[in-house]
Amino acid sequence: MKKSCKNNCFIKRGDWMRQKYIIKKDDANGTLVIREYAELDKEIMSFMGEQEYSREDIIRAVAGPGDELINVLRNNEFYPPQVIAGKIAEKITEIYDIGIDEAVEILLDDADFLAKDEPEEQPAIPEIEEHDVDDDVDDLLDASLDDGLVDSKDIGSKNTTIKIADAETLDGDIEFAPEQ
Repeated sequence: MKKSCKNNCFIKRGDWMRQKYIIKKDDANGTLVIREYAELDKEIMSFMGEQEYSREDIIRAVAGPGDELINVLRNNEFYPPQVIAGKIAEKITEIYDIGIDEAVEILLDDADFLAKDEPEEQPAIPEIEEHDVDDDVDDLLDASLDDGLVDSKDIGSKNTTIKIADAETLDGDIEFAPEQ
């Protein structure tokens, strides 16, 4: 489905978008066509695109299990949200079950999909048992090292190319000069 936006496509917060889908079964060509419109300006529906499906794919999906029809409808060019895809799928199923030959229109408003029902009860969060972290730290500090892990030899001093400044702190603006 080719999307084009002739008008300002941005929706201000608080504005609700309305969509219109026109579904037409075209038995002569063996297709089902879905045209998508969106209200980009108040009371003006703008054509967004059209998607065409083969009759065989749709009939197979309508007879298939669960969300089969929604999976067939969705593709890279047409991917409506689950709620809208469900409404379209219901209408397509009705078209093929009843045998409707004329175009069917679905008008949807985003405001209809906002949660109007009572919010579901949130599951109780189990109370976390308080644990004294200080005891764990003390236990770690008190634990003696295994004698096999302690090396009796001093590390000593080794020649390294890294020099550490004794009393100076390093800032981001200090440049390092190569060692001579």
